[in-house]
Amino acid sequence: MESANAGRDPDEDGVDIAVIAEATAAEFRALGHDVAATGMPRCVVPAQGGLVWRAVRNLVDNAVKYGGSARIAVSETGDRAELRVADNGPGIPQSELERALEPFSLLEASRNRDTGGTGLGLAIARSIAESHGGSLTLGPNAPRGLAATISLPRGDRTANPATAR
Repeated sequence: MESANAGRDPDEDGVDIAVIAEATAAEFRALGHDVAATGMPRCVVPAQGGLVWRAVRNLVDNAVKYGGSARIAVSETGDRAELRVADNGPGIPQSELERALEPFSLLEASRNRDTGGTGLGLAIARSIAESHGGSLTLGPNAPRGLAATISLPRGDRTANPATAR
């Protein structure tokens, strides 16, 4: 299902992250996971669709693995677009949030190579967000769980050399 044109709007120079969110949710639902996409306004950002799709997929994969489900929401704040993936799992202690974003970081015994984890999913998602002038942050999902938020600029694609062709 991965595509370099995921979420691409042929009429605009960018990708619609709401389309990527909805497609990712549908993919995981087809595999039997509890994943929903809500609040999906059209939200075009100057980004490489395949890379953004990979970042979102990594976040959703973590949410269903460690939290049992995922809720994806897209919103706009000023010149930023945000895509939030939340779960209702055990979450990550506040003191470990930054370390969770580092490559090969496995925070608990259940998250290890024997159970399929390598500690790269969040690091890759953060790298993708940063390569597009954005960020990835982790925080609590009240009352329980973890929320991972990708924030991307909605500015001119030509201003970001990371996305130039």
